[in-house]
Amino acid sequence: MDTVRFSNHPAHGSYTGQITPACEITALIDGIEQRALLQSCTAILSGYLGSAKNGRIIAEIVDRIKAINKRALFLCDPVMGDNGQPYVEKDILTFFKEKIAASADILTPNNYEASILIGEPVDTKQKALKALSILRAKGIKVAIITGIETNRSIQTVARDEIGTWSVSTPKIQVASSGAGDLFSALFLARYLDRNSTPHALSYAISTVYGVLGVAQELSAPDLPIVAAQELILSPQTYFPAESIT
Repeated sequence: MDTVRFSNHPAHGSYTGQITPACEITALIDGIEQRALLQSCTAILSGYLGSAKNGRIIAEIVDRIKAINKRALFLCDPVMGDNGQPYVEKDILTFFKEKIAASADILTPNNYEASILIGEPVDTKQKALKALSILRAKGIKVAIITGIETNRSIQTVARDEIGTWSVSTPKIQVASSGAGDLFSALFLARYLDRNSTPHALSYAISTVYGVLGVAQELSAPDLPIVAAQELILSPQTYFPAESIT
């Protein structure tokens, strides 16, 4: 369900379109509920909100679905910014930090977004592991932090009630706007299928890496999802999740 309707990704600079009004999102959910379809909903995935008001509506929708199906999972991708810079309004930053993030079953911030959520820098792997503990203490079932850069690699760390894992990939020099959105969707789909954090983590990271590789080959300005669809079904390069003790 679109929270915004834009002509293109805002990372390209200019764009046209509008934020979806919160009342329209509510009306669409009402229609879905009238078809008795909410009880078959097994997961909710939220990403770019467009406005804090949309965020509040999404929180209400999550509550409505969980009231019908308590086993439904909520994955919150708290889209706020990257590379040390926010690209949403301050009220959205506040909303994520104070309201919705802690209600998620699965949380997938990048390292910058994690720093906003915990109020501390998250620019190394060790700081990310500390951030995972803080986020898990808020009641989050699976906490994941992406985008931890070293000189030659990008690392992602995850923690659930069973353990802690890390996946490392080489850097790919290509525009990666939307990679976080893709990662969250892939992780959730595989987690629902296997109920395994390390398995879903490895699959999602390996797939995103493959898609970015295709983007580099094609000099694509956006993620080439259609061109890379075979890689999405079966990544060519597999990066295992290594257990951290």
